[in-house]
Amino acid sequence: MSPLTNILLVDDRAEDRTALEAVLTPLGQNLILADSGADALRQLLKTDFAVILLDVQMPLMDGFETARMIRARERSQSVPLIFITGNAMTSNDCFTGYGTGAVDYLLKPVSPDILRWKVQVFVDLHRLRADREAQNHSLALANQALAEAVLGRDRALQERAQLATELSRRNRRSPVCAGCQKIRDAQGQWLSIERHLAAQSLAPAGLSLCPECTPECPPEASPLAAVAPAA
Repeated sequence: MSPLTNILLVDDRAEDRTALEAVLTPLGQNLILADSGADALRQLLKTDFAVILLDVQMPLMDGFETARMIRARERSQSVPLIFITGNAMTSNDCFTGYGTGAVDYLLKPVSPDILRWKVQVFVDLHRLRADREAQNHSLALANQALAEAVLGRDRALQERAQLATELSRRNRRSPVCAGCQKIRDAQGQWLSIERHLAAQSLAPAGLSLCPECTPECPPEASPLAAVAPAA
């Protein structure tokens, strides 16, 4: 289930905010109400919106000034703005409104069906953009994981090749395959590095004495006595 999309309704008249809320509630989205331009700016500091419905005639900070402040902030400069006004629009009003970044103008009383349709369009666009960003993020993570896996594989292959070369250097009679790095043992069998090392570890070790142990070890206790042939 998709998360709810935020819609900001800005109007200084409580009855008009209530009317807008009633019209847009059937869309099933998260409606946030602001009673002034300053209140709208505070909401924008903590929430991202798919669309903002903005009343033009408001005291202290009207809709046009509020729109300019919204556009001045990087986080909200691309949020669609729909102006709603109770006065007949003049050409100058239209020029001012669209100049502040508005995408549409609606006259009060607003047709409920038209308002819902217009808002739904921006809700759908916002969801599509969010889905695309999520997909891009997932793709970036997948690419990073793939790159790390390839790097790890290449490192393991390099270490394997170095080990095979070192083993071959130590025993010139054990050539290494240039393709798979298998090692040919003394019996002519091609073994993996792991099997070759295991075979080497199981080979019987020759017994001897170091210089420090030779003077202290009596002949009968010498490990060489156990393997020396009978006289």
